[in-house]
Amino acid sequence: MLSAIRAARWLTLAVALAVVPAIGCSPATTTKSGETKTEPSAKVTEDNSKKINKDMTRKEVDDLLGSKGENKTGVKVGDTSGDGVVYHGEKGDITVIYKDDKVVASHWASK
Repeated sequence: MLSAIRAARWLTLAVALAVVPAIGCSPATTTKSGETKTEPSAKVTEDNSKKINKDMTRKEVDDLLGSKGENKTGVKVGDTSGDGVVYHGEKGDITVIYKDDKVVASHWASK
C-alpha cells in the first residue's frame, strides 16, 4: 500500500514538472528548419512600437507587447546591430536590440 502511495506521488510530481514550464509561455510553432517562432500577438502594433523607449527592460517590452518574442542573432536596426528579439504581430513585426537587458534600438516593419 505504501509503495502505491509513493508511486502516485512520483507520478504527480512528474506531471507537475512537465506542465508547469508551459504555463505563461507564448504560443510557439516549430518551422521545418527546426526554428521556434512565436505566434503573432495582437499587441504588436505600430502604436505600441512607438512606446518602446531606450533603457526599457526586456520584461517591460515583453509585457507591453504580450509576447516573449523570437530571439535572433545578428539583427540590424539602423546603425545598430547585435543580438535581439523579433516580436511578431498580425500587421507587422517589431525588432528590438538589447544590451545588458536594456533596449538600445527598435524598429517597426509592416507586413
